Amino acid sequence: MEEHTIKDPKKVMELVYYHLIAMDYSNAIIDKTKEKVSIVLSPKNKNPEKYKVAYDLIKNALEKSQRCNNEHKEKAKQHICKSVLAENLAKIERKRKIENDSLVRAHLNEKEKDLEIEFKTANQL
Repeated sequence: MEEHTIKDPKKVMELVYYHLIAMDYSNAIIDKTKEKVSIVLSPKNKNPEKYKVAYDLIKNALEKSQRCNNEHKEKAKQHICKSVLAENLAKIERKRKIENDSLVRAHLNEKEKDLEIEFKTANQL
């Protein structure tokens, strides 16, 4: 992170908000990929490699989306760190890490049956 300096809070919040809005691009990547995967997995597609193609589409989209989110998250953190006191940043970070650990235990470690993914066919889209 950059050196801690108090800057104009309005400008900092604008920059942080800018990066939060930019993260919508990663959702668009996932949505577009869901459309492509639905077409690839269509019953009309008789290609025996269609599941491999779908897997590659999903893997690439997730990596691109994650990279995009991480870049904008870091930029937003750099901007906000300039206007929040260092001790407050540390307190917020500790609290959120505890909450994240709790969410991981509660949701991400559940059985896969609870995490069903629904794909729509090209006709449904």
